[in-house]
Amino acid sequence: MSNATIGDANANGHSMPPGEYVRRAVTDDGAGMPETVKARMFEPFYSTKAEGQGTGLGLSMVYGFVTQSSGSVDVQTKMGEGTTVALYFPRCKEIEAANTQTVRPRASKGGEVVLVVEDDADVRLAAIDMLAQLDYKVLSAQDADSALETLQKTEHIDLLFTDVAMPGTIRANELARIASALPYCASVVFASGYTRDIIFHEDKLDGGVVLLKKPYSFDDLARTIRQALDSNR
Repeated sequence: MSNATIGDANANGHSMPPGEYVRRAVTDDGAGMPETVKARMFEPFYSTKAEGQGTGLGLSMVYGFVTQSSGSVDVQTKMGEGTTVALYFPRCKEIEAANTQTVRPRASKGGEVVLVVEDDADVRLAAIDMLAQLDYKVLSAQDADSALETLQKTEHIDLLFTDVAMPGTIRANELARIASALPYCASVVFASGYTRDIIFHEDKLDGGVVLLKKPYSFDDLARTIRQALDSNR
């Protein structure tokens, strides 16, 4: 942990405004990353592992957390020599005030129960990781049939976050209809990478449908889930 000053001359190299920052860096002496990997390292679902053996590099959550804090992530890597990941946070010069009040729970910033339905294991685990990072309580299912069972035996679910095209006897739009009706009254967000799906009619979304296009970023997920929950209050 160290202080760092970013001047006008090198601000662009760090993708952040000039100023004073707190820098926290972690270095390894591993294999390093080739340019092809480095170029995609912040993508939520990108992995260098074989299908079914990894959930991504995990850097999308790091990037989302740091940038939401008005900071930046700087990665220096070289094949055969290792990698250094440096996190830069704006330095706060204010004196910490004594807390004489009881801490109030955060409003509209997570804590709700989200049921993730996704048949691709890697994508499902990545979504779970990101939602947990956002402080949501996460349940998961691999298809609509098992999601319906979870819905029926769970006391309360605030939001259904489901893929559109999945195997099984129940279609995603039918699952959404059940989840959004009494007694559940859950918000619904669909995730899809296709432009033509069962939630589209004449190339338009069904009324009231919230769609998050794949692949989505940490910020896109956070914003869409929060808006869907708040609109259903």
